[in-house]
Amino acid sequence: MRSEKGEAPVPALPKHYGAILLSVLLLPLSITLYLDFFVFPERRWHEHLAHLLVEGFCGLMSLTVSYVLHQESSLAESHRLRVMSYGFLAMGILDVFHAFSPPGTDLFVWLHSIAIFSGSLFIFLSLPIVRVSEQFSRSVAGTALVGIGALSLGVLSYLFQAWLPVMRINGVFTLPAIGLNVGAGVFFFIAGLAFLKDFRRTGETILFVLALAMFLIMESALLFPFSKLWDLQWWVWHWIKAAMFIGILFGLAHEFVESVKELQASHAKIVESEKLASLGEMAAAVAHEIRNPLGTITNSMELLKDFRISQEERRELLEILEREVNRLNHIVSDTLDFARARSSRRQLFDLASLVYEVLQRARAKAPEAYIKCRSETDLPLIGGDPHQLQQAIWNVVDNALDAIQHDGAVDVRLRYDDPWIVLCVRDTGPGIPPEIEREIFKPFFSTKSEGTGLGLCIAQRVVSNHGGRIEIASRPGSGTCVSIRLPCAEASARPQTSVGKPVQ
Repeated sequence: MRSEKGEAPVPALPKHYGAILLSVLLLPLSITLYLDFFVFPERRWHEHLAHLLVEGFCGLMSLTVSYVLHQESSLAESHRLRVMSYGFLAMGILDVFHAFSPPGTDLFVWLHSIAIFSGSLFIFLSLPIVRVSEQFSRSVAGTALVGIGALSLGVLSYLFQAWLPVMRINGVFTLPAIGLNVGAGVFFFIAGLAFLKDFRRTGETILFVLALAMFLIMESALLFPFSKLWDLQWWVWHWIKAAMFIGILFGLAHEFVESVKELQASHAKIVESEKLASLGEMAAAVAHEIRNPLGTITNSMELLKDFRISQEERRELLEILEREVNRLNHIVSDTLDFARARSSRRQLFDLASLVYEVLQRARAKAPEAYIKCRSETDLPLIGGDPHQLQQAIWNVVDNALDAIQHDGAVDVRLRYDDPWIVLCVRDTGPGIPPEIEREIFKPFFSTKSEGTGLGLCIAQRVVSNHGGRIEIASRPGSGTCVSIRLPCAEASARPQTSVGKPVQ
């Protein structure tokens, strides 16, 4: 069911995750019961082994939670999460020491008690009602100090056991043991209330999980000093503690999944906004480019209506109309080539023959220009769509012709540079100013009065789709060189059929 706010329900725990959770909780208990009733009913070593497994597991889970909270605090710049991570860090380190301590000794009870108390203290200090130096919690030194402090406390406890307070007398816990555990229980209870209050205010699931975990570990802390080693009550609070850590991990995992969903939704909105912005930019650019030829066409048609104009003037107006209609067609064709993803018909072909066809078209457009071509012999084949590549090369050559104003020179060179075939188109035009060199591949950017600004953009897309790259080197006053690098298909193969004639 959905809530009144229309929020999606929390997804149910998948069955296989539930099975993993159940097996993790029941495995140590099953081993303990099996050894207790069927193998060694009079001995306790197997209970020590089960205790080591449970406490070791809790220690590792506490360190894992500390790491996750530390990373989350760095991303969210949260002072509260960083201090909470200190609590789980100290508790995890001391729990590992406790797991390997001699069972039943003062060291055994001391390490457990100080572990749970230090963890509860830092979690209590993370609450908004307590003021802790943010400079300490935000620095890397804070985590290092807490970790080194917990390690030092564990090592010193082992080295100076004789100096530890007496924690048990005749199987009964003393005031230091009771005080540390009850104090931890109080701190966890206050933290649980604070998380529950935050959950009621924000509705965030992770806050409810943390509140539940604080109440569970509070029960564990309060049960400890009133239990006896290895009795049923002793094991109950151990399972509570293990379940608490598993619950926190699943809560953090759920929070991570929700964060990923929100990130994906935000990314989708950004992409949609960028698409709309690009569409608006394209519409504005196309409208701007179309307005000029439409105005010329309108004026020419108005003049054609005047019966007093001569046949010569009528012919000139018709030529203007034809030129402007061709210009409109060019604008529409370029826009469509840019906007739509054209299907690619990949095949092996000879790039030199393709370049020859492009240069034939260039000579027809600018017969007065000096167009020179040099090509190495026996170039390997390339794979791709020859029609798309022909259009890309033509866009580059056409730009070179416009740069030289039809009376300069264009030098085309085709060479092999393993594993590439490199096509260089160099012109003797004015060159490209440094301040606009980075802009020339952007859609609708053009320095020509009648350009759409899509030619080089389309060329770059086609070359990139064929696994190549396009580079530009230019110096004002010294012309421009455009290099197209395309990967070879087969270094030794020669084309069976050529597209056009060889380059001369």
